[in-house]
Amino acid sequence: SVWFVPEALPQIPGPDAQQTEVLVARVLEQRLDISAARRHVQALTERQVATQRVRLLADSRVGAALEREPDGARRLGPAVEVALPLFQQGQGAVARARAELEMAEAVLQQMEIGAQAEVIRHIARRDLARERKKREDAKQLEDKQLENKRQEARDAT
Repeated sequence: SVWFVPEALPQIPGPDAQQTEVLVARVLEQRLDISAARRHVQALTERQVATQRVRLLADSRVGAALEREPDGARRLGPAVEVALPLFQQGQGAVARARAELEMAEAVLQQMEIGAQAEVIRHIARRDLARERKKREDAKQLEDKQLENKRQEARDAT
């Protein structure tokens, strides 16, 4: 029987930047903690918009009023109380809502950066393992070729 050893091993596919981008995008899309943080940011955005809209009417009230007259008659009717926002215009509530939104956005950004770093770290580990395997395979091939040459030399003598 004839034994054949190839001169070189086939190339292992190398890292692909597009593949890395696809993996990072998939992780950012599928991680539940990041999805929850995005929803939290969305809810805080809506709350901040609502706070901005009603900031001038924050102290106003609408309701019903019941009055009793001295003769025992009762009067029931609507009641409206409107505050004039001369000094207090809801700046504190708006600032608080904005600060909470900015904190949530920062947490989301931190989570996304951490997830990206984790994917890149795993890809680097995979590529390192591939390179190590490639070197080991090349060393084994060299050892086999050397052993074959030694065997041929022994057989020739």
